[in-house]
Amino acid sequence: MSFSRFSKFTETEKYSYLPAIGIIVLYCLAYASLRLAISPSMELDEAEQYLNSFVFRLGYDHQPPLYSWIVWLISSLSGRNLGTLVAIKYFLIFSFYLSFYFTARLLWDRKESLLIMASLLLFSTYSYEVNRDLSHTVLVSLMAVLSLFFYIRILIKGTVTSYLLLGTFIGLGLLSKYNYVLFLAALILASSSSREGRKALFSKKIFFSVLCCTLLLLPHFIWLVRENFPSLRYALKISNIGELKIDSSLSVLPFLISSYAEVLLFFLVVVSFFHRDIAISTKNREHGHVLAIVRRTALYSMLIGLSIILFLRTSHFQNRWLAPVLFTLSLGIFSMVRMNLNKSRFKVFSYLCLAVAFIILIVRAFSGFFPDATGKVERLHIPYQDLSRQIYERLGERGIFVHKGFALIADSDDEYVAANISMQMPEAKFIALRDATTDLSLHNDILDRGGLFVCDVSRHGLKVPMSVSPLFPGSTVDLVQSSYMRSNTSSPYVLGIIVIQGRMNQVAAH
Repeated sequence: MSFSRFSKFTETEKYSYLPAIGIIVLYCLAYASLRLAISPSMELDEAEQYLNSFVFRLGYDHQPPLYSWIVWLISSLSGRNLGTLVAIKYFLIFSFYLSFYFTARLLWDRKESLLIMASLLLFSTYSYEVNRDLSHTVLVSLMAVLSLFFYIRILIKGTVTSYLLLGTFIGLGLLSKYNYVLFLAALILASSSSREGRKALFSKKIFFSVLCCTLLLLPHFIWLVRENFPSLRYALKISNIGELKIDSSLSVLPFLISSYAEVLLFFLVVVSFFHRDIAISTKNREHGHVLAIVRRTALYSMLIGLSIILFLRTSHFQNRWLAPVLFTLSLGIFSMVRMNLNKSRFKVFSYLCLAVAFIILIVRAFSGFFPDATGKVERLHIPYQDLSRQIYERLGERGIFVHKGFALIADSDDEYVAANISMQMPEAKFIALRDATTDLSLHNDILDRGGLFVCDVSRHGLKVPMSVSPLFPGSTVDLVQSSYMRSNTSSPYVLGIIVIQGRMNQVAAH
C-alpha cells in the first residue's frame, strides 16, 4: 500500500482498520478482566508504579521515568487504585499492537498485516510476560514501534512532521527503558548501510529529530547527573557485567541459546511454515528499499545483543530485554515471504497464533483461580485485605490511630508489600527504610507521629529483622498471618510488622 493511500484514507480504507481494532480490543479486555477478577493484590511492577504515582520526579531509582509519569498523571485524575494501573497497562498493550498493525500496513495489505501482527503472539515476551507483570517493557516496545513507523514514513516521503515525530518517540523511548538503545543502534546501522537510509539519516531535516529528542531527554539527564546515575547504575548492575566466564565458544553456547530462546523458537516456527515461500530479494517489490532496511534492522538488533553479551560478558541476560527489537524480527522475516493467504499453511499459522493467545489466557486463569492444582501460589494470592484488617486491629489494641502523617515503612526488597498494605491503608504515607533512618528530621517525625514497618518474613526465616527495631525506641515486634487467597493447601502467608507507637499516640493514650 502506498504512502499516499495511507495518508489520505478513503471511506473503505478507514473501515478496513475496524477488524484489527476489534480483535485487539477483545484481546486486551479479556486479559484485563481476568487480571482484575483473579485478585485485588498488586504484582511487583504494579506495586512499584502505585508508590511512584504519589510524587512526580524527574527520575527514579530503578527505571527511567516515563511510565511513572503516565501513572502519576492519570492517577491524579482517576484515583490511585488497581483498576487505574490495569487500565493504563492494557491501553498501552492495545496501542502497541495497533501501532504495529499500522506499521505493517505501510508495507502490506490488510489481511497480510493481520497475519504478521498475530505472529507477535509467538514471542513469549509479548504474549505471556506482558500479561503476567511487565510495565516498562510494554511502553518501550510501543515507543520502538512508533519510532519505526515514522522512520518508514520518512523513507517513503520525508516530511518535516515525520522527522519531528521520529525525534519525539526516540526521546520517549529512551525515557521508557534504557534497552531502547538496542533498537536505536540497530536502526542507525541499518540506515547507514543503505543509500536511501543514508539520505534520510543525513538529511538537514534530521536536526528536527535531534532537537525534539534532546529537549525531551534534557530534564531527566540533568537529574541523572545530579543524582549520580542511580537508574543507569541499577540497569548495569542487574546484567552482571564482567561475570560471564568464556572459556570456549562451547562453554558460552548454552547461555546464548537461553538468552535468545524465544528468538530461535519464533524463527524455527515461521521458517517451518513458510520455507517454501521465502524469497530473499525485495528489489522488485513496492517499497523494496524500505523492506531491506527493516530486515537489516532486525539482523543488526540481534547481533548487537549478542555483542553486548560477549564483549561485556554479562552473566544475566533475559529474553524480555530484547522487547524493543523483537517485533522487527517479525517484520524482517515476513519481508522475505511471498504472501499467499489462500494457501492452507498461512491459515494454519494464523490459527496457531490465535491458539497461543487463547491457551495463555486459559493458563493464566487456571493458575490464578486454582493455585492448588498447579502447586504454586503467586504474589497475586497474598491476602493483603485480611492482613490489613488484622493490622488495624493490632494498632487499635495499642491505642494507635492511623492518621495522615502515619508512616508505612519497608526496605527496598519489600516495597511491593508496603504498596499493597498502603492501598488498604490510604491514610498512611509510604517511606523507604533508607530515608527513615538516614534523614534525621524524618526519623524524628516518625518517632513523634508513629509508624509501621512491614516485611515479608518468609525471606527471613519467619523472623522480623531485629536490626530494624532498635532504630525506633519503644517499638514492638509482631506477626500477622492469613491463608493465601484461593488456596486451601498452602501454608499461611506470614507478614512481619514492627509497630512504632509514636510520642503523640502515647500522650493521647494517657
